[in-house]
Amino acid sequence: VGLGAGRTVDRCIAIIAGRLAAGTLVDVVAMPTSDAVAARLRDLDVPQLPPDSDRPLDVAIAGCDSVDDKGRHVVKGGLGAMLREKLVRDAAA
Repeated sequence: VGLGAGRTVDRCIAIIAGRLAAGTLVDVVAMPTSDAVAARLRDLDVPQLPPDSDRPLDVAIAGCDSVDDKGRHVVKGGLGAMLREKLVRDAAA
């Protein structure tokens, strides 16, 4: 699973880690989109793929940095993980 940055994804990481620890989720390996996400995954003992892995991903989860007043447009890239998020997204395609 590819994992982006942000509060929403951080909540997903915590849920994934909890389920891995409980044994209710197995065979999950994460590909982080930033060093901060990689550190969080390490702290929670979630296995990771190396950044240069060419293994295809089943799914990628990413958030957005803001949404306009009408809820129609999102802004990405405010946390600086945009390139790695694109690489992970493409791996999950």
